[in-house]
Amino acid sequence: TFGNLGSLSRKYAHKIPFMVKINHNELLTYPNKAEQIMYGTIREAWNLGAAAVGATIYFGSDQSGRQIVEVAQAFAHAHEMGMATVLWCYLRNNAFKIKGADGKSTDYHVSTDLTGQANHLGVTLQADIIKQKLPENNGGFKALNTGSSSYGKLDEKIYTELTSDHPIDLCRYQVANCYMGRAGLINSGGE
Repeated sequence: TFGNLGSLSRKYAHKIPFMVKINHNELLTYPNKAEQIMYGTIREAWNLGAAAVGATIYFGSDQSGRQIVEVAQAFAHAHEMGMATVLWCYLRNNAFKIKGADGKSTDYHVSTDLTGQANHLGVTLQADIIKQKLPENNGGFKALNTGSSSYGKLDEKIYTELTSDHPIDLCRYQVANCYMGRAGLINSGGE
């Protein structure tokens, strides 16, 4: 983050390539919010000697629209300055955890169809590398489109032809949503 690198970067600038995370959560608000806040500028990251900048967008959160605009503008500026960009494309929305008829909850924050869409949006913002949680299930769009509610757009091929329940296929779908791997994908989590 800016604070840590601001105190140490001159010693390592242009010797060790490093990335500055330009936004992060403020975790003192109660209850905590999925709101990423910019703590510095691209020019400041460049002045620190950064080779890349990173940011998080919490897709699905109340603040995701603002975060998308801020990060898109920051990444465009970073590319103008010759820096690479990394985007954490995480999902945050209480509606993505759905309790089934059996009383058990399914967490669609790690659904390959929803995370794949977040990846696609991240690459559209010109992220060079996408960081995403490893998918554990599929069918988030279907689960959220029950009754009279309508959420997102889906094609049944997402579930029948483009993926299977196998973890490798679920991850392949995430890669496909990174413009068929033109933007790198780093997964976190999973067993």
